[in-house]
Amino acid sequence: MGRGIGFKSVPMQAVDSVVVPEGYTASVLYRWGDPVGIAGRLPAFAPDASNSADDQAAQAGMHHDGMAFFPAEGSSTRGLLVMNHEYVDDGLLHPDGMKTWTAEKVRKSMNAHGVSVIEIERGSGTWKQVAPSRADSRASPSRMRPPRAATTPWARSSAGRKTATWTARSSPATRPRATSAASWSAPPVAR
Repeated sequence: MGRGIGFKSVPMQAVDSVVVPEGYTASVLYRWGDPVGIAGRLPAFAPDASNSADDQAAQAGMHHDGMAFFPAEGSSTRGLLVMNHEYVDDGLLHPDGMKTWTAEKVRKSMNAHGVSVIEIERGSGTWKQVAPSRADSRASPSRMRPPRAATTPWARSSAGRKTATWTARSSPATRPRATSAASWSAPPVAR
């Protein structure tokens, strides 16, 4: 067993795959191009990169590098996953890569940056996205607006405050400003 971590460590290897300790599994939860989960806006990912800038605004951005889980009403099996989309690879994002540039390609690149908020739950040992969900949202530099999770009554901290406020400005430099990161209360699930 690993020292104090409760599982046998994984030996060093030079392989192009995800390797996890014995008895553990790894699975993909939310990848670039997956629909965010906004009702009525669930564009499928196009492997040939032909999705439009508007499609990308309703899909997962590229290169997640920061994530936070906010439990629903203290639950350890349901909550919001918030993740940052740090940068883009324009060679993969556009059908012709970086050969030509248009305003639409710039807008699509901007929409592949930003933040996704998705509702997730764990059932039968596997985490899955709940979609569509009233809490699902996407913010990108070209469309900065409050996430739905910050504006719905059931997404409030235990003190009754919104989980985030958005500072509106007249310039494109609109930025989010987090004020509280307490747990949120979920609406009833209709299935």
